[in-house]
Amino acid sequence: CNTNYTQPTKEDIIACILSDARCYVDCKVNDDDIDNIEEFRFMFGYENVKELLEAYKGCKKAYNNIKKMFTNEEIEQLENYLEEKGLM
Repeated sequence: CNTNYTQPTKEDIIACILSDARCYVDCKVNDDDIDNIEEFRFMFGYENVKELLEAYKGCKKAYNNIKKMFTNEEIEQLENYLEEKGLM
């Protein structure tokens, strides 16, 4: 959401964070970050290592923060709600 043109809603912000966290989760091969990074690179087509690591670390941070705030059931409920609203 470009804040120069519109203010993001709380739903927009949560959808964005959940989306980033989902990118990290979807790339989990196992608990080894090296495998996860390779899957992330493959899924999103990163060629620049610096950009890859920055994006990967950001998604992992979003995932870790979401897990601190919500249970798995709450995350699923949020995702379902936001999908119904067309935000995810």
